[in-house]
Amino acid sequence: MKKIIAILLGVVISAIALGQVKEAFPQLKWINLGQDAVYPDAKFGYDPAAFTYIGKELQKLPKTDACFDSENGDEYTLIGRFKSASMKESVNILFTAGPSADPQFRISDAKNKVLWEQVADEMSINTN
Repeated sequence: MKKIIAILLGVVISAIALGQVKEAFPQLKWINLGQDAVYPDAKFGYDPAAFTYIGKELQKLPKTDACFDSENGDEYTLIGRFKSASMKESVNILFTAGPSADPQFRISDAKNKVLWEQVADEMSINTN
């Protein structure tokens, strides 16, 4: 009896694990942000119609860019800029793997004033 319960429990756990493999929001394009292996699971999903990919560390941006930071102590990367039809200005989407693998996303306005930030390994944004 214990053997049957153990087998059934294994099947249920496997089914749950396989059910979690599917990526959420398949209509979005996904970027793997963890290519440097500091935090390999980090991802960002976006609607290509409303997002402009940049993918540069802040100190490598032009000095005229609002997100430019010559020191970039937190090692942020400007993933890109998002603007839906209902928005007057685009917002900046930034990411850092964090000093001790504490990945964080940040959204800032056109002048780089922080609007939102959250510790997370995945973030997505769409036009709906």
